[in-house]
Amino acid sequence: MILLTGAKDPMVSQALDVCKQLLDITVEDLHGAVDKMGSFDPNKTDDYLEDFKVWLSATVNHQATYLDAFKDTKGEAGEKVKDFFKTA
Repeated sequence: MILLTGAKDPMVSQALDVCKQLLDITVEDLHGAVDKMGSFDPNKTDDYLEDFKVWLSATVNHQATYLDAFKDTKGEAGEKVKDFFKTA
């Protein structure tokens, strides 16, 4: 539904582009953290946890940026995004 609205409203379309870019970065960073682990080494658990904490922190910041991207949109799009993140 938001995607259909985005096709009609340039602000929503721009906000969705921001979200897509950040989502791509988030997924890429997670893959990088997993790849960095290579073969699991129990002696490196603290390192793995630190990488995960950094990734998780960035993800939380991205969530705030998603919401900011929809701040100035008109219509239901911004509210729907906020509602989505309340349940996510």
